Parts: sequence; C-alpha cells; structure tokens
Amino acid sequence: MNLTSWLKFVWDVRNFQAPPHDLPAHYAVRRAVRSEEEIVRKAIFSTFSLDSDWNDSFNIIWPTLNTQIGETFDAKEPKSLVLTHGTRIIGASILAAEADAEISIVSGPCILAEYRNRGLGTALLAASLAFLSESGLETACAITKKNITVSKFVYPKLGGKSEPYDSATLAANS
Repeated sequence: MNLTSWLKFVWDVRNFQAPPHDLPAHYAVRRAVRSEEEIVRKAIFSTFSLDSDWNDSFNIIWPTLNTQIGETFDAKEPKSLVLTHGTRIIGASILAAEADAEISIVSGPCILAEYRNRGLGTALLAASLAFLSESGLETACAITKKNITVSKFVYPKLGGKSEPYDSATLAANS
C-alpha cells in the first residue's frame, strides 16, 4: 500500500515574465542539445536518488522519468533546459510543451545536491515556466510529493497553486 501523498502544482503562464534572478556570471540556463542526453539523465538520476525525500518513491517514478528523458532527446530539438556552472551541467528540467500533455514540467527543476539552497532551483523553474509560456501554453503543471522541499519552498513561488493529485493517476501514467 502506497501512503505517499501527491500534489499537482499549476501555474498560469500566459504572458509569463520570469522575475530577474541575479545568477552569478558563472551560472547560465540554456536549452539542452541532443548530445547532452546522458549528462542530463545522470544529473536527474542523481538529484532524485540522492534526495532522502524520494527514498520511498524513487522506484515508482524513475522508470517513467527515464523513458521520458529518452523521448525528449529523441526529438530534433529536445524540450529540456540545463543549468550550467561554467561548462558543467549541474541541473536540468525536462519539459513537455504540447497542449495535451498532462504534466508539462516533467522532471521538475533538478539541481545536483552540492548546488542546492542557492536559489538555482527557483531560477531553473522560472526559466522552465518562461519556456512553456513562449511555447504557447496557457498553464504549466508539475507533480510532486507533499511536504518535501520542492513542494514547500520552490513550487509555491512564481504563482504555483497546489491541489491534491490521485496516486492512481500517477500509477496509470507509469
């Protein structure tokens, strides 16, 4: 029996303007390229597998997320953003900009553990919302666990509104 409580966060991204984030010059957010698939996959895997908030659910979400990463990078221009520190990829966000996609912020803003608590997740979330807005979406959404760092401190920023999400729906999408 899975006792995990899930939340769906929704943002209105019509005319979304990312607030200015004063990232130091050695950080940058940019679109990923196809040749970076394995680096992005490893960064996302590391983000989830080394986060104790996901210990009980990692095996539930990883197979689907891993497949979605592959599908994203099969496209000519992957719908993925990366956060870099110099030339090193330290974060990534897998996105689905199709109007019928149930989840548009597929992976969430994934930041390597040693770079957390610096506002980088918020900066990557803002860039993701801006990307989805520029892609023509009216709303963007993400699914996460209730009462974890991202649901308490990152997703509520930038106008994110939460509602309970049925875990049966999550299992059906896995």
